Amino acid sequence: EHNYQGVVFEGDDKFKEILKSNFADITPAPKISWGYIKTEDAVSRLQANEVPLKFDAMKIDIDSFDAHVADTILAAGYRPQVIMVEFNPDIPPPFAWHQMESQYFSFADKAIKGNYGASATAWYKLLTQKYGYGIVGIELEDLEEPQFLRAEHNLWFVHGSLLEKKEKRVASFTDMTSMFWGAHFSAGTFMCLHAWHPCPLYNFVAPSISEDVGGVSPKDRAIALSNWMASTDAVALVAAQTFLKLAVEDQMVKLCQPDKGDLCLHESNVFTVTGN
Repeated sequence: EHNYQGVVFEGDDKFKEILKSNFADITPAPKISWGYIKTEDAVSRLQANEVPLKFDAMKIDIDSFDAHVADTILAAGYRPQVIMVEFNPDIPPPFAWHQMESQYFSFADKAIKGNYGASATAWYKLLTQKYGYGIVGIELEDLEEPQFLRAEHNLWFVHGSLLEKKEKRVASFTDMTSMFWGAHFSAGTFMCLHAWHPCPLYNFVAPSISEDVGGVSPKDRAIALSNWMASTDAVALVAAQTFLKLAVEDQMVKLCQPDKGDLCLHESNVFTVTGN
């Protein structure tokens, strides 16, 4: 009806027939570019498929160095109006962690054990702070499969210029933490999907998931803790750095396989809010 066009990048051969079947009744059918996408060829493949610099929507879900690929595309001047990305839901705010590209990255050895993708805070730093996109939603529930309440874990961002046209502001870091914990408390489970040694999500929120204390709900206490750890308070910074090392970085390093050439390339830090 609207003559939308698109390009799908896929590297797994087992999806070839599925994609062809899914697109059979779509006119015009989306183009399919076969082969796993990498930072070194992401831009050239977009150019080869005649993708304009400004287009409507981009989805990235590659279970690995998603943020690294997104940064490469946006740095080249591409500006999708809406971006949907998978995020690593096991790592709570204010911890910014994301996997960097490595030719030796192994889904079975790393991603399935928690060393994949980017945390919500890492995406906020990249898409909001660097490129001016505002987060507008978090998906954390697969409503069709209630036994897998956190099987879906996606973030939605809209370009700031589009938000401005709708007289909406770009969401702040505190808005993002409210969305993050709101989604998790709605799903009702705090067990990590993949990162279990230890589980950063559960260890962070465990003191807050009992009954209301002093009229403050468990969700609001979790939000307050995330925001406090992102503050410039000296005690908060020490607490956040300690948690980052013990609950996130140490277990990610354990998944490195230097004998296979994997240098465990990632970027991590505690996000600190210096203003409103």
